[in-house]
Amino acid sequence: MEEVTELHFSPPSRKARGFMRRMRILVKFSEKSRKNEISPSDMDEMVDFLAQYVSNPGLSHDEKVELVWDCSQEQFDTLMELVQEGSEEEPDTDTAKN
Repeated sequence: MEEVTELHFSPPSRKARGFMRRMRILVKFSEKSRKNEISPSDMDEMVDFLAQYVSNPGLSHDEKVELVWDCSQEQFDTLMELVQEGSEEEPDTDTAKN
């Protein structure tokens, strides 16, 4: 497979189901970061969390994880902000029902 160097990222809408779960994950990581208490397992969890929003076509989850691991600090911070801000897209109505 050809090496992928560009990461495409599609954060969920703020109106999409699971907003509070996503915010909890981000807040927990951010608090640990401010206290300089991030463990390797915390980093693994955050990279795995962010990888679910990598939208490069044809990549496995493991390949998406590797793209996130290859981010610079600035790129990583941007990914976190994008998830926190949410996209402008409306959620799929089937997923939003409950």
